[in-house]
Amino acid sequence: SPDVIVGVAASIELAFVKTERPIIHLSDATFGALLDYYPEFTGLWNWLKKEGHEIEQRIIDSASAVICSSDWAKTSVVNDYCAASDKVHTILLGANLIMYPILSERDIENKFGTKCRLLFIGKDWGRKGGDLAIEVYEKLIDFGVDADLTVIGSKIPPLPPHLRVSFYEHLDKDAGKDLELFNSIFTRATFFILPTNAEAYGLVYAEAAAFGTPVLGAKTGGVPSVVEDNVTGALLPNNASADEYAERIYELWSDKALLRRMSIAARTRFVASLNWNSWASDFSNIIDDLEKANNQKR
Repeated sequence: SPDVIVGVAASIELAFVKTERPIIHLSDATFGALLDYYPEFTGLWNWLKKEGHEIEQRIIDSASAVICSSDWAKTSVVNDYCAASDKVHTILLGANLIMYPILSERDIENKFGTKCRLLFIGKDWGRKGGDLAIEVYEKLIDFGVDADLTVIGSKIPPLPPHLRVSFYEHLDKDAGKDLELFNSIFTRATFFILPTNAEAYGLVYAEAAAFGTPVLGAKTGGVPSVVEDNVTGALLPNNASADEYAERIYELWSDKALLRRMSIAARTRFVASLNWNSWASDFSNIIDDLEKANNQKR
């Protein structure tokens, strides 16, 4: 006899549940938004598309509230599945860090010293734009920028010896020396680069904000809800080339005052909304509103 049923990305599990209790449906994307966007949702059979849409429609219709992690997902809930806009909410997800970093003014200054340090984190090398990140790094070297690149979470392909790339295929950011190394790398990083070609949200963008690290990414999916273009980072078109990314980085690298402002803005946004305490507060408010509405019906 629960007060409310909360489903986290549980469309299939809750779509056919019959209950008098209010359901809150949490999701970072709808089936319709993912269709022909993520590789694994591309080229599906027509019968599978039909079933996917039916399940998504059922859970959205039966939910008393739908909570999305981005405006991109929220727009799909309202436009693709005709949900009433007043029951659909956006709450930004928090950074998945076991301890939130403490940043000093010196840390921020050190980010933008003599060396331009790029950081890439992602397991799905292809979708996350790993090859493009390597190209961007190589272009920066060609521009005469003293730069290096660190890759975490992926095994990189063979590279020319003149490219200084450090990589850590497996790094446990929750404990011990791996945690210390992760924090050190992110604290020193000048830019976090993740030119993903499909992304529902990207928790690692929130982690970049926690470390005050400006982001270079693509204006796609839910990313613009996490990264404020020209405020906490720079978002380029989804089809932007390595030259375009490198030129944007070069422009920013040439304006250290702007980079410091971006760093401070990123950290400020993390403190304000890209953390789990903020998420919990907004989530609690939605539950309170549902409880009040149910009491009025009684």
